[in-house]
Amino acid sequence: NKNKLTKLFLLVFCCSRTKIFFHLLSFTLVFVALIVLGSSFATKL
Repeated sequence: NKNKLTKLFLLVFCCSRTKIFFHLLSFTLVFVALIVLGSSFATKL
């Protein structure tokens, strides 16, 4: 029974880690997109 619990914990841990990773990835992509948009807008002015 403890083995099942450990597997479940590992699964939840991995899922939360991937969630955090994807959140960081999307945040970085949005940040880069904003920088690119800002620089292109600045060159137009």
